[in-house]
Amino acid sequence: MATALVQEPSWRCIRASDSAALVFEQLRARSQRWQQEEARLNHDAPGIAPLLPDLFYAFYDPDAELNAEVDPREAWGFSLLATLIASREFTQLKAKVQGDLIACASLALHLARSLAGALGQGRAASSRKALRQRLLLTLATRRSRRHALDEEGHLPQGEAGLRFLVGRSLQEAREALEHDQRLRKAWGVWPGARGLHAFDDVWSLLGEVRSLAGFAELTEALQRFQDLLQQVSPRQRRRQGDAGRYRVAGYTQGRELDRAVPEELVRLADPLMSHLFCEAYDHKRLTLYDYKGEKLERSGPLICCMDTSASMNQPAALGRERFVWCKGIGLALLDFAHQNQRPFLGLCFSSEAELEVFVRPPGPFDPRLALEMARCDFNGGTHFERPLRHALEYARGFGPAGAKGRKAAGADVVFIADGEASLSSAFVREFLREKAAARLRLFTVLIDGFHEGLATLSDAVFTVRADRLDSWEGAVRSVGRRLVGV
Repeated sequence: MATALVQEPSWRCIRASDSAALVFEQLRARSQRWQQEEARLNHDAPGIAPLLPDLFYAFYDPDAELNAEVDPREAWGFSLLATLIASREFTQLKAKVQGDLIACASLALHLARSLAGALGQGRAASSRKALRQRLLLTLATRRSRRHALDEEGHLPQGEAGLRFLVGRSLQEAREALEHDQRLRKAWGVWPGARGLHAFDDVWSLLGEVRSLAGFAELTEALQRFQDLLQQVSPRQRRRQGDAGRYRVAGYTQGRELDRAVPEELVRLADPLMSHLFCEAYDHKRLTLYDYKGEKLERSGPLICCMDTSASMNQPAALGRERFVWCKGIGLALLDFAHQNQRPFLGLCFSSEAELEVFVRPPGPFDPRLALEMARCDFNGGTHFERPLRHALEYARGFGPAGAKGRKAAGADVVFIADGEASLSSAFVREFLREKAAARLRLFTVLIDGFHEGLATLSDAVFTVRADRLDSWEGAVRSVGRRLVGV
């Protein structure tokens, strides 16, 4: 990799514990993403880049403090870090993130970028937002009757200017982190299979989410429908002991020691890192295995057929196209299937030759599947028979002939379309016969219309007024109740 790490200065403005220094060195040595961001800052903002380790220590280490051996006149960023640590906003934010490697590393990078933009260093000075920040910072400095920023982007000399610089940059960094966390929650972007603290996994997946066309609107629809499906999910009674803990569904945070992952136990056994374990325990931030209890009565696959034809590009609620709300339902159902340990099959369809399949078996959740499904868009004609046949064929593998015991609970199909296609009478008869044999249920969501053939095949039909948000929400709520048997 053609990147070079920023050379460590002989001083550090922040005095950190040995365990925090070890964590940072591991992050710096193993994370290509961190190295790339550090090298980019070194090129674009050479005055800010050397502060990255200090910013990380300030957030991560609960015992971090200013280094009294450093002469503030020789250390360029000492006054900035002193103002940062003394601010109330920093104290409140640190209480939420200290000990969380991914959050603290992300905050350090976000804050460094914001500082570079406010000081007008490198490429950051070209943006309109950075120029506005520089002007406000200059005005705040002049109010303190001290010298304004010079042309090289040095720190302001006045106390008011420093407080303004730190406060505005910290606010932007906090907002960026909260936005990242909302995206992670909606799309399931958590540390990947390479480790619990896979910083590269999280940042690369967040980058892929942001590369989606209209990702903000799609994320908002996904979060809205996820909340609705979560409200209708049955509350399972928690049993004592390990009863019902037959599958690891992922990771969560808390303080239950019997569910702690091995990495947390290693931190407890290490004298240098044991205080980080205790701090995480006190704040309920230990990384735990997320077990799920007994499955719902219907534990067969959940299949979602999404119409991505040209007619789905028409405007709908909040001025967004129909396919945005359709994809939001499909992605929310993918999350619902994961939460209930049900296999999931996503089918994006258009014309007879256009069908893309997304399969997620029970087990660990891979957010890349959701991203691939969100990208799928055909924009052609409409053909209903092929996706229905494919869903039926997939469901047969979980029927009485292909499953054992309670696993033969049948499949549920959610079919979302605008009703602009035909179904032959022969197909209707064949599908009804095979549907009963496979113990399959079909729930159809029709957008601005009615389809007699689909209504004949369906166990329930929900009609949506495309221009009304409450109509979309009502359909999702009704489908969720049917899926859980309410």
